[in-house]
Amino acid sequence: MTNKTITFAFVLLAAFGALFAAPVANAGNPQSANVGSAVSFDASGSSCSGCTIASYNWNFDDGNSATGVSTSHTYSQSGSYSVSLAVVDTGGNIAVNSVTITVSSADTVPPTITHTPVETGSNSSTHIVIATITDNVAVQTVTLYYKNSALNNSTAFWSSATMTAAGDTYTGEIPTSSINTSGVMYYISAVDTSSNTKKSPENASQLNGSTVYNVIITENDTTPPSTRLISVSNLLVSPFWLTNNTSNNVVINVTGENSMSCRVGTYATNYTNQLSYGGADCTVTSNIATCAQTLSSDGNLSYYVGCKDGSNNVQPLASMVNVTVGLDRVAPTTITNITAYNPSGYVYLVWNASTDATSGLSGQRIYRSSDDGTTWTLASTTTGSAVTWVDTSPLSSSNYLYKVIAFDTAGWNATGASTASVTVALASGWNFVGLTQNVTNTSIANISASLNLSGVEKIMYYNPTSGWKTCVVSAGALDGACASQIATMDMGKGYWIKTTAAQNFNTRGQQAAAVTLNLTSGWNAVSFPRLFGATRNASTVFASIAGNYSKILSFDGNSQSYRSYVPGYGDLALTGGSAFWIYMTGNSTVTIN
Repeated sequence: MTNKTITFAFVLLAAFGALFAAPVANAGNPQSANVGSAVSFDASGSSCSGCTIASYNWNFDDGNSATGVSTSHTYSQSGSYSVSLAVVDTGGNIAVNSVTITVSSADTVPPTITHTPVETGSNSSTHIVIATITDNVAVQTVTLYYKNSALNNSTAFWSSATMTAAGDTYTGEIPTSSINTSGVMYYISAVDTSSNTKKSPENASQLNGSTVYNVIITENDTTPPSTRLISVSNLLVSPFWLTNNTSNNVVINVTGENSMSCRVGTYATNYTNQLSYGGADCTVTSNIATCAQTLSSDGNLSYYVGCKDGSNNVQPLASMVNVTVGLDRVAPTTITNITAYNPSGYVYLVWNASTDATSGLSGQRIYRSSDDGTTWTLASTTTGSAVTWVDTSPLSSSNYLYKVIAFDTAGWNATGASTASVTVALASGWNFVGLTQNVTNTSIANISASLNLSGVEKIMYYNPTSGWKTCVVSAGALDGACASQIATMDMGKGYWIKTTAAQNFNTRGQQAAAVTLNLTSGWNAVSFPRLFGATRNASTVFASIAGNYSKILSFDGNSQSYRSYVPGYGDLALTGGSAFWIYMTGNSTVTIN
């Protein structure tokens, strides 16, 4: 054979090979799996001699498909599935191969049915059957079976209806055509996606009427439903005041009878006419009606809940639930100018009244503290808009704080206002002190009135701008020039008081939430007020101006001596009513709170 002949033969064979080249599909071996488990598929065993496979197409026999050499699929129901693989080469040639996948149910747990049987009814109305049904995987179908009780003990004449779902709640209806005075029988059957079945009653049989639910049917019902208020937005007793404005913030719950329908509105009319006046349908579950409304502006409104029963008996207006609901989003105003007086061993509190424009002021709660506000005890509760209260039980020689909080009918509490009658002990000799509270009248005549002036020689104050100011006390009275020297005694400033004998310095006013001190370069005479948690370290109080002061001096009236504090070396405890010198390296402002 010549070379030309060999070449021709080879070309001829290649042409025949290309003409008859086709892919071969291989879907793999048969497999078994459980419901919910992924099944893997591999088409790598497919081939194409003399050609190239362009695509792999899988059909899983349950309405789903996929592409690719390898893939996976999860079956939701048990059964035998013929999975097909179609491979296509670049020339458009197709090869198909199938494999059987056997899917078994891994779920053996049937659904759970919770149902309150319908026991009685009327022969003139349909009967609603409601059940709560759940499953560990998923509920597939729920069927209501029913028939007339006169046809007992026979599998014939049973009717069925698919119960509709709303979440886990399933509802079915027995029509009036199946109801007469002989009664009606029914049972419920639930099936999950693994074909597990559960009945209610559990042993229900169509052959035995005693194993199913039996409803006693009476003659035509002509009595309208009787209803009763359960709650309003989780409030069980009136007055029903709400304190927010979320969507459908008015939720009225009413109890009545099974198969009733209810509507709610602000117009005094019955169920039939309620929608015509802007009312709305309520949601009824079993014998409970839930009626939602939105109260969007502060104030109150009357709501009427009207119902009708399964026999279409409409509740008259006189027996409907009528409830007044209010919305109050604003707390009472804060009590102001609270002052405590301490005559004859008791404490007399006076304050400016709080107001409340919506639900109305209900009263005031008065709290008392004997440890500078660390703990509070309810001392009394007043009603209405009281502006005074007398504490007849304080202990002598004790210091108290008082806090008065107004509250309204809706339950809002106002921000508390606090006060105290506070005593600062003065030693014989020089004392460096300050006011402990906000006092309405800060004139030196008013502030010094609590002192035994016959035992006082002078009161002095250092003004960084104009120097020392002195008020001389003689014959138990302030000198006439005192008002021009020290017109007022203000909280936050330090004052020197020289006495001839130990005594107490009392201030009565309102507890301060914070005090701001304006400090200038050089020495400043300032005081530490009695705030909540009275004793504080100097390093903490002046942390915000660290680096702007170099020394603090406090004075001990008992030893008549100074104690000093230099930042970075130890610390100095500041107590309510004490005053001290602070040396500033520049002007600065500090707030004590």
